[in-house]
Amino acid sequence: MKMLLDLLDFEEVSAGKKELEVETVDTAGFVAEMIEHWQKIAATKDVGFECRMPDTLPENMNFNRQQIRRILDELLDNAFKFTKTGKVTLSADFVGDDKVLIKVKDTGAGIPAEAIDHVLEPFGQLDSSHARDNDGTGIGLALCNEMVKRMGGNMSVTSALGRGTTIGLLLPVLVERETPLVA
Repeated sequence: MKMLLDLLDFEEVSAGKKELEVETVDTAGFVAEMIEHWQKIAATKDVGFECRMPDTLPENMNFNRQQIRRILDELLDNAFKFTKTGKVTLSADFVGDDKVLIKVKDTGAGIPAEAIDHVLEPFGQLDSSHARDNDGTGIGLALCNEMVKRMGGNMSVTSALGRGTTIGLLLPVLVERETPLVA
């Protein structure tokens, strides 16, 4: 069922049929939801989870909450799926006044250098025994990449076999900086 939904979403996003509505989001609430959910997942997998945010977060940010949540959930799910020991880290930093760099980093299996470009393509799964030991449709990262592009951002992948993977999202964001929260 997930594969069918992912395929339908991929088709809609890549064809430009899916609207990306921007809304004002309570930043602290959004981050707290992510941390709470993924700490529970980490505890069931006996893998560490760390969330690093800037010292000051704007009270509100403007972005498509549903799409960002879907992208981060997909990336964190993959990170935990391929990390048997070690930890997964979610971090964010502002780049200038209008961009945010979000990274999902793991200490998992890693991706061979020659395969990095292919993991962002539809059905671009690795055909290794470790990758095949884990469920997946091969469409999740491609869908995330398309959503990020539609938001005016870009997605990057760096990895080393046996040392882990980092996926970076550079996204435009409208920040309301009048009332920052102090972490």
